Amino acid sequence: MQGSLVGLSAVRHQSGWKQWLKLTSDAPPFLGPEFFALAAPLSDGTEPFVASAWDGDTMVGALPLVRDQHGLRALRCDYTPGFDYCGTPEGVDAIWHAQIGRAHV
Repeated sequence: MQGSLVGLSAVRHQSGWKQWLKLTSDAPPFLGPEFFALAAPLSDGTEPFVASAWDGDTMVGALPLVRDQHGLRALRCDYTPGFDYCGTPEGVDAIWHAQIGRAHV
């Protein structure tokens, strides 16, 4: 399993967007990629991105985040009714390792 960190605007133009849609197809609408694309401009942070977990060519987890002056936090705004990781438990480890790797770069 592999983790990746990709800017939200870049994900919209990659295969990850369709994978994220598929991953959240049974989830509440505010966990889907469209909601986060709309919420990102209303967020106080900068550099919105998606931490994702992949099993080969299949996205198995997605966690939208934003970087602010204090570090990483949930990509949310006053209109976000909830925030959560969507995916398999194993995907959390892959995302964690991708974030640690980025911190050391």
